[in-house]
This record gives sequence, C-alpha cells and structure tokens, in this order.
Amino acid sequence: MIALIWGAEGTCKTTMGLSFPKPLFHMELDIGGFDRAAWRLPEDTKILRLESGQPITGIDWTTWDIVTKPYPIPVQIERLIGAQQSGVTIRFPRRMVGYKPLWEQIVVDFVGACQVPVLKSIMTDSATKGWEICHRTVLQDKQDIQLASGVKETDPKFRERLQPVEYPNEKMHSVIYTAKSFGKNLILIHYPADEYKEKVTERGVESYTTGGILPDGFKKTKEAANVIIWTYLDRDNTPRAKIDDNPLAKKCSLPGIGVTGIGLELPSPSYQGLMELQAMMKGD
Repeated sequence: MIALIWGAEGTCKTTMGLSFPKPLFHMELDIGGFDRAAWRLPEDTKILRLESGQPITGIDWTTWDIVTKPYPIPVQIERLIGAQQSGVTIRFPRRMVGYKPLWEQIVVDFVGACQVPVLKSIMTDSATKGWEICHRTVLQDKQDIQLASGVKETDPKFRERLQPVEYPNEKMHSVIYTAKSFGKNLILIHYPADEYKEKVTERGVESYTTGGILPDGFKKTKEAANVIIWTYLDRDNTPRAKIDDNPLAKKCSLPGIGVTGIGLELPSPSYQGLMELQAMMKGD
C-alpha cells in the first residue's frame, strides 16, 4: 500500500511508519527523526545504521529488520558560510547548492531498494522534506543554466523560485509509482501546513489562507495514496491514529475499509492496528 501518515510534531508519525512490514528501508531526510522514534521499537529489533553516502548495495536485508540511512542537506552549511552582514540584516546567497547530487543519491537508493526482492517497505521520513529537495533540485538546474549564460547571482533576473507550471510533479509521481510497480509498501511521512489559495484583488493575484490544513509537500500525494492516516495525541498525551476525515485530505481505498472507514480510530497507532481495523470491518 501507499500510506500517507501526517500530523503535528511529536504525534508518533515515524513510530507508526516503522511498524510496517519488515525488512524496512528508512530514508531519513529529516535528520533526527529516527532517533526520536527508535527508542519505542521492540528491544530485539535488528537495526543497521548506514552513513551518509554509504551505498545500500551488498546489504543482506534478511539479517536486518530496519536499515536506516541519513540524507543531510549540504546547502544549509553552504548558505551559512556564505552569509554576509549588510547593515542590520543578514543576506544569504541566492544560489542553490548541493541539491542535485543529493536528489540523485535519493533516487538511486530508492530505485535500488525497490528492486530488492525481500524488502517489504520503504519509508521516506519526511516526504515533506523530499518534496523540498526535489523542488530545489529543479531550481538549481535553472540557476545553473542562467549562470552558464552569463546571468550573475546579483542580477535581479536571477531565479529564486519556481513558477507553479515548473513544479517537479512528474518526478514525484515517478517515485510513488516506482514503489507501486515493485509491490512495496511506501510510507510517506508528512507535516501539516495551512491551505493556501489565490484570489484576484486590485493589487493583483494574492495568496490567502483558507483556514484548513493539509499534508505539507507534494499536493498530489493524496491522490496516489491508498490510505491517509492522521496521528495525534489525546488529552492524556497518548498517541492515537485514525483514518483521516479531514475534508482536504481524507482518503482510504484499502479493501474492506474503503470510504466507510474514513474517520474511524485504529485499535493502535501502528500497522497492526490498521490490519486489525481492516479485519474487523471485513468480519474476520
């Protein structure tokens, strides 16, 4: 299945994702997320921690329950090093640096993991960060073209953002459908974000918040997902999860659950809880 799990910080999104069938490949795009969740795993969980840049080839996946690999964003350091004092403000370099090789590494590892026969699940943590990396990779491409044609970084025409028609939707669709074509569970962890729409005013086209929230990142993810799960904490700060009934994000096409299960609480915030809910609704 393609499972989208989203919720506020600290609602055990990663913990639920790590409960999916093993072996599981955890792609840590939001550095620190695995360590925040790993202490909740059963003590006998066999975990292999790879270094950034270490290839996933040659791994005996049958030996491990979870293989986790970090994908830090080098541009964060580059931008800090290049920051300059200008009066009372700090000006950061406008150029994207380091995203293209990072995205290439993510894609190579993702496709390689999809081709491992014994691997059951792949988890991108977070998919919100994955969309950001993919988005900025395309922007870096466009900036490199400008620089090669003589446009300087200080030029007002130097690109700092993409237009909506340039968003890398096809790249993200390819990632999701690659997992589907190889029959892997794909767990996509997302943070929440305010929903924005545009309206025409006397000042031109302006964005405004609708008051709703939806998974942050690639907006078409919910169309590809089989199930969207909302994680939250109850009044006792106990982690909970339910099939999302948010009007902007609700979705479930799992056999036996379907749209009738939207809004239902899982017996536990885990893959097992999802399977128990499915079994109960099928009458098993």
